Formats: sequence, structure tokens, C-alpha cells
Amino acid sequence: MIIINLNSGAYYSSDGAGEQIWQSLAHQVSPQEIVDYLCSLYPDEESAIRRDVPAFVQQLQGEDLIHENGATSRAAAEEGAWANRPAYASPVLHKYTDFEDLLKLDPIHEVHEAGGWPVAKPPE
Repeated sequence: MIIINLNSGAYYSSDGAGEQIWQSLAHQVSPQEIVDYLCSLYPDEESAIRRDVPAFVQQLQGEDLIHENGATSRAAAEEGAWANRPAYASPVLHKYTDFEDLLKLDPIHEVHEAGGWPVAKPPE
């Protein structure tokens, strides 16, 4: 999974349970429902799950990748996302900024007319 923040130009990948948590959040499953569902799948990891999921969600919010909207799905934390589950591993978000300037370019407005995309306009 690759997550791109087009406003900042940073992009992200995730290890552990991060992809499944992201998919569940994308389907408007609340963080608490995700915690409850994971605890039912991995009862021996309950304390780690109760610590990891809120911390991972907070990290996603801090990077401006998700915003709380109050809507929730009553799906059991997107069971399909967890169908072929390995052992629980804490979610880890990796941030990459090496293409920041390129990803922030607006190819219609912010390019050099003679050079075209991906040549940025010089500062005015």
C-alpha cells in the first residue's frame, strides 16, 4: 500500500497491521471498532492492540492523511481485510519525502510553459 499526500508531497507505506487498519478506516469503520475486532482475532495481543491502533490513527491524522467525519460502518472492521491474517504485528507508518517537490506540482498551472511537466516554473 502506498498513501500519497498531494498537499505535502510526502508519500507513505506501512508494515504490520497498518494496511488492514487503513482499509478499515477507508470503509468508515471507527478506530474503536477496529480495536474491538482485532482483540477478538488476537486475544493474546489485546494490550498491544489497544495501544497501537489509536497511536497509528493519531499518526495518520498528524500527517493529514485522515480526518474524523463521525460516520461509521457497522461492518466488523472490514472482515475481508483480515481474511488471510498473519500473526499480529504492530502497524508502522513509513514516510518518504524524496519526491515532495514533484508530487506537489500542479501539472496544469505550475509548470514551465516551454518545458512542460514535470519542469516547475521558476519562482516569480
